[in-house]
Amino acid sequence: MRKEDFRQWLDGKIKKKPISDCISRCTTVEYALKVDLDEEYRKDNGQAVVAKLSYNARDAKANLPVPQEFNFKEGCNVVQRLTDLRSSVNRYFDFCKNG
Repeated sequence: MRKEDFRQWLDGKIKKKPISDCISRCTTVEYALKVDLDEEYRKDNGQAVVAKLSYNARDAKANLPVPQEFNFKEGCNVVQRLTDLRSSVNRYFDFCKNG
């Protein structure tokens, strides 16, 4: 991931704290999935990564398993956490496309 370039691209689009949160979430995804977001974008525009983050409220209600790559704290809102991670990764892939 090109953190500094991404940080500069986000500057002016969102506030400072959300910028660091976004970068941190992207780093979390890279670590958990053992991937490089730039390589994933080159492969398939990041679709495989986004698919791994697609767990939603319907999945939770159906008691489908949470992606095992992520070690969420007991009792956390897994759907919200994955939504936040997916949103940040989607921003990164927008950066790859338009940056």
